[in-house]
Amino acid sequence: PPKCILKMLDDECRFPKGTDKSYIEKQNAALKGHPNYVMAEDKRRWLAEFGVDHYAGPVMYDVANFLDKNKDVQQDQLFEFMRKSKDPFVKDVTKYQVSQPLLMIFSIMMAELNDVLFCRTFCLVVSIWPDSSQQL
Repeated sequence: PPKCILKMLDDECRFPKGTDKSYIEKQNAALKGHPNYVMAEDKRRWLAEFGVDHYAGPVMYDVANFLDKNKDVQQDQLFEFMRKSKDPFVKDVTKYQVSQPLLMIFSIMMAELNDVLFCRTFCLVVSIWPDSSQQL
């Protein structure tokens, strides 16, 4: 599978001992040569920030608390409180809540679509009918 910043972030969040430092080290190693991946100009900042060269120019990101922000524990706590609510409407909303990060759900859906597409055999059927109105 192709390397992707968000996929690597989600993967690192699943590791019990994953840290911002281990995330940025893996990301730098994997994406160092990519034309849209920007490492800090100052080598001392390589473990603290990275950049993405967007259509409007490079944007630098500080990796401090990246993993914590991606885990979003507060969202899980909010839904847990809502699940315990006595209001039927509020309780009903929580049945659509999932505990997996959104990127993981999207990745699973894309993998399933990929499986369906690659399991299909596509054929081109060509019929050749002689045209009796034309003479050789």
